[in-house]
Amino acid sequence: MGPLEGIKVLDLTAMVSGPVATMMLADQGAEVIKVEPPGGEQMRHMGMPHNGVPATFYSCNRGKKSIVIDLKADAGKRVLTDLVRDADVLVQNFRPGAIARMGFGEDVVRKLTQQSYMSRSAALVKTDPMPTKGYTTLSFKRCRARRIFRRIVKPVSRRCFESSLPIRSHR
Repeated sequence: MGPLEGIKVLDLTAMVSGPVATMMLADQGAEVIKVEPPGGEQMRHMGMPHNGVPATFYSCNRGKKSIVIDLKADAGKRVLTDLVRDADVLVQNFRPGAIARMGFGEDVVRKLTQQSYMSRSAALVKTDPMPTKGYTTLSFKRCRARRIFRRIVKPVSRRCFESSLPIRSHR
C-alpha cells in the first residue's frame, strides 16, 4: 500500500537514473512494469551475479515486474502498444528521438491513452559535445573534483571525460 496504489508505470529505462526513479514510484505503491530488450538491460550484466542477477541490477529495480520485448520487431511493438494503453505513466531514457523513431513518440502515446504521462530521463541533450556517449559523458567547466576525476576517468577532449561510472555534472 502507498500513495501511488493503483497507478501503472511502464518503465522503458536502462542503467541508473531512470530505473531508480521508477523504483521510487514502486516503493510508493505504483505497479511498475520494466520492459527489457532480449538479453536484458545493461545493468543485468554488470557486477558479480547473486542468484543469477548482480546486485547493481537489484539496487535499481526492486519492486518491479519485468517483461522482455523486442521493440524492433512488429510483434514487440504490438505488445508495447497494449501496455501503453493500460499505463498511467511512461518513463523512458532512450537517446533523443529514438522513442519517436520506434513509433512511440509523445503524440502517438497521447492518442493511445488520454491518461498517460510521459517522462524522459536522460543525460543526453543536443548540445552535448559528445552526444553518442550518453550517461558516460561528464562535462564540466571548473570543478574542484577535477583532480579526483582524472584518476578514475580518461580524457576524451578538453572538457569531456569518459568514465566507467554512470555520472553526469550539469552546468
